[in-house]
Amino acid sequence: MITYPVDVANTKWSVIQLSTGEIVGRNKTWPRPDGGEIQGADPDFAYLLQGQTAQPDYDSRLYTLQGTETVDVDANQINKTWATTKRPTQDQIQAAENVESERLQDHLSIEREIVETRLMLGALLSFAVDNQALPPKARAMATDYKAKAVKLWKNRDRLDEIRADIEADIEPDLDAGWSE
Repeated sequence: MITYPVDVANTKWSVIQLSTGEIVGRNKTWPRPDGGEIQGADPDFAYLLQGQTAQPDYDSRLYTLQGTETVDVDANQINKTWATTKRPTQDQIQAAENVESERLQDHLSIEREIVETRLMLGALLSFAVDNQALPPKARAMATDYKAKAVKLWKNRDRLDEIRADIEADIEPDLDAGWSE
C-alpha cells in the first residue's frame, strides 16, 4: 500500500492499467508535488513504486545480465531483480581467444614481426649452411626473438588453461596470468 506523503523527490513510479495488466508508464514522478493522495484517479490505473536490486558484478565476456520484473499490484510495487547467465562455452572460449589476441599486440606488431622473422631466418640459414657461428648482432637478435617467443608460448599456455577451465565449467579470470 502507498503511504502518504509520497517521497516525490526520491521515488519513481510505473503506471499499470489493471484491466489489461499492461504497464502504460514508467519512471514517472508522483503526480502531486506535495506527495499527497491522487484525487479523482481512474480506478483502472494504479501507481506502482519502482524498486530494483543492485546489479551483480560480472564479466560480460562470460555472462549475460538479465532483469526480471515482478509486479505486485496489491503492494503497489514493481521490482526488478538481476541475474547472470553463463554464455555458451564456445562464446566463452572465443572471448578468451580475443584476450590472447589483445595480449599479442602488447608484444609485437605483425608488420615488424614479418621483417624480424625474415632477418632472423635469413641469418640462421646463412650461417648454418656454411656451418658458422652467428655473429654478435645476429645472436642478440636471436636472443630477443626467442624472449618474445617464450612470452607468446606462455600466453598460449594460459589460453589453454582458460579453455580447460571453461570446458570443465570452472569460471576463469580472463585478465589474470598472462605474460606481459
